[in-house]
Amino acid sequence: MKHSRRKSEKSLARLWVSPAIIIVLSVTIFPMFWSLYNSMYHITFSMGKMTYQWNGGNNYLNIITSPRFWNSIKNVLYFGGVGTSIQLIFGMLIALIIFNFIKVWKQVFVLSLFIIPMSTAPVVTGFLWRFFFDPTYSTINAIFSIIGIKGISWFSSNYALTSVMIADIWQWTSLPLLLFYAARSSLPEDIYDSAKIDGASYWTTFWNITMPLLKNVIVIAFMLRVMDSYKFFDSIYVMTQGGPGVSTEVPSLYTYLTAFQSLDIGQATALTWILSLGALLMFNLVWGFFKRG
Repeated sequence: MKHSRRKSEKSLARLWVSPAIIIVLSVTIFPMFWSLYNSMYHITFSMGKMTYQWNGGNNYLNIITSPRFWNSIKNVLYFGGVGTSIQLIFGMLIALIIFNFIKVWKQVFVLSLFIIPMSTAPVVTGFLWRFFFDPTYSTINAIFSIIGIKGISWFSSNYALTSVMIADIWQWTSLPLLLFYAARSSLPEDIYDSAKIDGASYWTTFWNITMPLLKNVIVIAFMLRVMDSYKFFDSIYVMTQGGPGVSTEVPSLYTYLTAFQSLDIGQATALTWILSLGALLMFNLVWGFFKRG
């Protein structure tokens, strides 16, 4: 009797869980294997029909031997590495300034001002900074001319990727800022009081107390921003569409153009698999590095 009751409870539990399992299989597992299947074919469109032609691993070979692919990887490494590092430095610096030098009742107001860029839609951010960097009506160059600095052609091949990175820094520095502020607020003040009694300077306190205690938060903020940079698309599409040439083309934009401009669905799906596996490998290496550190 007890055994049959337990069996019926298990059956009922499976019944309740089954809709969630079906949804997960439908929206994740099945599309994943369907894209893997498509990546093995050369797919063309003709008369409203898709034609499949088996080509084995040629899609993957074409991608990894393509200079355009490696250029997009170089761009995202620069964009993600330099941009994320600047965001972490600015975020920590601003968070500590707000915590240490602004009165408590004003801190919420100041933090809310820094949240505004993060709450702005990436497309809006792209249009905003496209106007700021406009070759003819550049607001930033107008400010430069007032203080006697020669204007920069922001969307030239030399500066376009840096321009997009500046827009991303403006929008997303708020995320590590909030993380660092919350983490600093949770640290016990008696440690800092002891350091002050011992005559420790601000720099000594920061380097020997604050930094070690915030190590885990730094890792989390770094991983979050690197992941976002890896799939960055909206603002860069609005600002440059990958140009001039391919100077601002990152892997996510390269995949989009391959699929919807070149209509090479097979190669685009192969590209998503390469990027997904590359991201998995990279994040495991970074996480392992921080754990060892």
